[in-house]
Amino acid sequence: MEKEDNQSKIKSATHLPINIALIGISFTIFIFISSVRPDVLTENFLLTIQLVLSIPLFMSSILARAKLRVMTKSKKVDEFGHLTFTIAYAFLINVVGILLVSLLSLQAGIIFFGANILLTLTYSVIMTLEEKSKLKERIIKDLFFILVLVLGGVLPIIGVY
Repeated sequence: MEKEDNQSKIKSATHLPINIALIGISFTIFIFISSVRPDVLTENFLLTIQLVLSIPLFMSSILARAKLRVMTKSKKVDEFGHLTFTIAYAFLINVVGILLVSLLSLQAGIIFFGANILLTLTYSVIMTLEEKSKLKERIIKDLFFILVLVLGGVLPIIGVY
């Protein structure tokens, strides 16, 4: 149990700056769109809701990761931090992909989403080769992440809804 808590604290130390950078990116994208092309926010509800929700989700992940540094029993907090991060990150990827399609082309968006999905799967293959016991966990986490990308990004850009 102590080893698991130490791993959570190490994860917290490495993930916290990433979360902080990504919340900054979310704010920046929101402010940029609001000032340059605010009509994008009113025209595309899915883009707007994902961008707006990414901010509190990243904030929740930041708070969970920060709390991990001082907690002795941290499995649930770690899971919560990971879940909120995954959703927020997927929303941010979806926002960028939808913007690519809106501002450039459908092909750019498809390439963007394809690269994100391919790199996620590649990362998981490498992780499971290093630590075979993580296979089930990686499959669940990756399927969830890819599902959010498909439902919130890929299907909307190809016009399913």
